[in-house]
Amino acid sequence: MKKLSALILAAAIGLPFFANAATDSYTASRMHYTIYGSGSYATMPFVVPSSVPRNGAAVTSVNYTWSSYNNGSTSEIVELCYSPQYSSTIGNCVDISAAQSGTSTAHAGYNARGQFWIRHTVFGGNHPAISTSSDHVTVNYSY
Repeated sequence: MKKLSALILAAAIGLPFFANAATDSYTASRMHYTIYGSGSYATMPFVVPSSVPRNGAAVTSVNYTWSSYNNGSTSEIVELCYSPQYSSTIGNCVDISAAQSGTSTAHAGYNARGQFWIRHTVFGGNHPAISTSSDHVTVNYSY
C-alpha cells in the first residue's frame, strides 16, 4: 500500500517513475580464424541467440575473454566491435588489448540484437598465424 501511495503522490506532483526493467544475458564463443600476414587481422563474430527480444533490448555491458595467437608476434591489437541488427558493417570498435578479460560498457544502450565481434591484428611472428584458441563474450542487456 505504501508503494502505491508513493506512486500516486509522485504522479500527482509530476515526478517521473519507472517500472523495473528485466535483465538477461547470453554467452557465445568463437574459435580463432587464421591470420595470413603481419599487420593482417581476423574478426570473429558471435551469434546472437533468438531468445534476445527483437525490440526494446539494450546492451548494458559486455564481459569478454580473449586468447593471444601465440605465433611469436611482436604485438597484437585486440578490439571488441559491434554491428547493428540487419547490418554487416563492423564498427564501433574499442581496444581491449590491455586485458585478456574484463567488462566493457562502451556499447551500453546499443540494440542487443546487434552482433559483437572480436578482432585480432597481429604484427610480426610466424605466418600464417594459426590458433586453436577461442574468444568468449557475455552480453548483458535489459528490456
